[in-house]
Amino acid sequence: MASPATRARDIKPPKPLNDEDFEAICGTFKIDKIYTEGLRKFLFNFVETFADLIESKRLSPDLPTDRDSLQEALRSIRAAQKNMPKKIGPGGRRGLRSLGRSIGPALSARWLREQFPGDSLAPQQVLFEHHKGARPSAGFPIRSMTDRYDVEEMSIEARIQCVSAKPPETTGALLNVLERGLTRALENMLHLPGARGGRRPLDHRKYGLVNLANAWHKLGRQPTSGANSQFLAFSEAIFEAIGWSTNGLASAIPAAITHWKNLSKKTNR
Repeated sequence: MASPATRARDIKPPKPLNDEDFEAICGTFKIDKIYTEGLRKFLFNFVETFADLIESKRLSPDLPTDRDSLQEALRSIRAAQKNMPKKIGPGGRRGLRSLGRSIGPALSARWLREQFPGDSLAPQQVLFEHHKGARPSAGFPIRSMTDRYDVEEMSIEARIQCVSAKPPETTGALLNVLERGLTRALENMLHLPGARGGRRPLDHRKYGLVNLANAWHKLGRQPTSGANSQFLAFSEAIFEAIGWSTNGLASAIPAAITHWKNLSKKTNR
């Protein structure tokens, strides 16, 4: 079975290269001692630079990145829906009662009544009573003297009690609301400019390889591609050590080498 293709979102900020991995790389590729300190400094700067670049990109994501993040959140919500127990025992129900104090104040009385219609535990509407002859304030409509309204402070204990009595049911209902809302949001985002931009190029991997090609050249080696390429093996070892995927690396090497050669020509003019 073929390994999954590496995507832009798979390239995370690289982790620092530890001494054990560095020494193993130097030993495997027979790096001369006169080059080891320079290579160590290069790899330190490599990790630091690409970590900053990737983190900066993450903090200012484009629309496809936003969609990827929201789709990941949606998958998590659907997993939570699937894992939410349909039935829960007395012990679990008692343990979950604390949700009432944390979630209850955030939910409206009307929403709880809609989720649990006809349930006596759902908060009931409050009847406002005005003194006869009292003139309603400008911000309070005249019909409010007879209609029933939800007043948050007056219903807070009822909301807390309702959630405390029905913690898994309330949590499941909230997950359903979140799932529907995120699904609609993602559908709407498909109609925005740039939403269907296709697979994003692996720029960080490409320029990582270009920098590694330059470092390999400075070690007195010639960057080459192909199944038996020492440069490919060196790049894979570095990628593994810093936590980057090596899937598809062999096919990315030729373009990176070409780019490095073109840059070298411009630099040497």
